[in-house]
Amino acid sequence: MLKKSKSNKKKITKKMRNAKRSRKVKGGTIHTVSKNTVSKNTVSNTVNKYMSLRKRNTPKKDEAEIVKFMEKEKRNQIKNMKIEKKMNEWKEIANKQFNKKEYQEYRDIIKKTVSDIEQDWVDNNLQIIIDFMGLSELWEILIPNIDLRTEGRNSSNILISDRPVAIYSGSHWISRKAGDSVWFDPYKEYQINGSNQFCQTYSMMYLLNALPSPKMEEDEISFMKFYEYTDEAIKFIKEIMDNYLIKTTTIINNKIDNLINTLNDNNKNDKNIKKIIKGYLFEKDNESESEFNKRYDIFTVENIKNELTNKKYTEENINKHKKAVEECSKNPNICLNSIEYDFKLAIIEK
Repeated sequence: MLKKSKSNKKKITKKMRNAKRSRKVKGGTIHTVSKNTVSKNTVSNTVNKYMSLRKRNTPKKDEAEIVKFMEKEKRNQIKNMKIEKKMNEWKEIANKQFNKKEYQEYRDIIKKTVSDIEQDWVDNNLQIIIDFMGLSELWEILIPNIDLRTEGRNSSNILISDRPVAIYSGSHWISRKAGDSVWFDPYKEYQINGSNQFCQTYSMMYLLNALPSPKMEEDEISFMKFYEYTDEAIKFIKEIMDNYLIKTTTIINNKIDNLINTLNDNNKNDKNIKKIIKGYLFEKDNESESEFNKRYDIFTVENIKNELTNKKYTEENINKHKKAVEECSKNPNICLNSIEYDFKLAIIEK
């Protein structure tokens, strides 16, 4: 019995060795796995990961499956390393300052090469801090008596009052100080006309007297001045997020909890409650108002509560915000270079 057991062990070991050396893939290609291609820790982690997912496989099948799984993991690691390398190479170029001509040449190159890499960076960094600075809860913390209007109202219809005013038209922010008749429009100096960037931030900075000195008299038509404005805006955003991120997200989460607790079949279609819910659930970039209304009509109260719960800020969300502002602080010029500009709308000569 002992000799038989030993013989079987040798056979299994031999098969295991063969399985580790090579495997057949679709099309008949054979891939060889070298002993030194992956580290000991990587092998251990990969095997553990596979074994935790394994169900009802025989020991012999496990060995071959482990090799397949390891090779797949290795390919994914290599792919991710290539993407990361590509991202880092792009950032080195994208974080430079250009004049108008250089910027236009840069944009032409990006469109033909790494536009997907750039868009991924924007979505995971720039867009996050832009959205945060537009939160009504943040505005109300920083400027408690703000008259905040986010439904695209015409500024000419708003009378002079003893309250500061900020308007979001749906695409652009402007603001006005208390008792003043003059509106501050970031397009007039701090932001390239027609662009989507930090208009909400500049409008807030104006009300808080935190804007950098204008370069208008010094060089009115230079593209280069916008790099300085962008850098100042990001520094302001970083300071705000360092001090008010947790407070703002806590207020939002508490509002959502209160809404969930009060929502029921009887008040689901109440005009005011629906308006509040719309503020959290309306995906303005992906659906029209009529599409939202249709979606809302077929929602059950349970559906709405689940959707609202998903809009709450988690620890992961908060960490993404922290990471985003750090990334933008390290690469402020990308926050200008990654924006598309229509120079027909902006008088910029160099």
